Amino acid sequence: MDDEFSTNASKTAEKPTTYDLFILVLAIFTLIGLVLVALVPLGPVTKQHIHTLSNIIALVFMFDFFRNLYIAPSKIGYLKWGWLDFLGGIPLNNFAIFRLARVYRVLRILRKTESKVLLARFKNNLAEDTLFFVLLLATLAISIGSFFVLIFERGTPGSNIETPQDAIWWAIVTVSTVGYGDYYPVTTNGKILATVLILIGISVFGVLGGFLAHEFISISNKKDQEDEDEEAEPTIANLQKDIADIKVDIETIKQWFEKRD
Repeated sequence: MDDEFSTNASKTAEKPTTYDLFILVLAIFTLIGLVLVALVPLGPVTKQHIHTLSNIIALVFMFDFFRNLYIAPSKIGYLKWGWLDFLGGIPLNNFAIFRLARVYRVLRILRKTESKVLLARFKNNLAEDTLFFVLLLATLAISIGSFFVLIFERGTPGSNIETPQDAIWWAIVTVSTVGYGDYYPVTTNGKILATVLILIGISVFGVLGGFLAHEFISISNKKDQEDEDEEAEPTIANLQKDIADIKVDIETIKQWFEKRD
């Protein structure tokens, strides 16, 4: 079973990518939440918050399933074990355990990859790697930030963040630096947390802007290079024709001298 499982994994991702690590960290993060709910005596609101975050992140795993299915050389071969990815992407708490399958496959690929090969791959795709890193950072910041702001604010006099939905919405708005002001912290700890999330949000959007600029510049440079290559082709052809004509002239002159001799 292990050999077939790893074989199907290698068909869909022969080399580990930053995207794979992104999915790996999210899967582990949500599984840790399930362990906390199962083993730690948490309040009902805290448990509800963890489950809500897990269900929202499940949408990423559902996207991951359809992505893997699309890029798989053999759809049937992937589905032999890929159905576990589908179950892991269902936004219901009882199905989150199936994300262990994705963790298992990524770890198998990483274990078979030499560290120097992995580092070289990251260096060659720095822009893409940075993009996934900041997306992961933003996701974790929203998840962890909403978790703690609910702990800090809930039950505090004058607080308007009382439910997991309120906390998640506040964290998203804060990280995005939009700041609607409909939800805001009133405790000192909450305000410090808000400051951290704002700084993370500024960094995230700064990197995203840099990534988009890099991509646009790369596309523009590629187009310019293609245009230069197209312009150079006629020039090279003309030079080759001129060289051929010169060779003919030289041969004609050579034959003329030979006849005189």
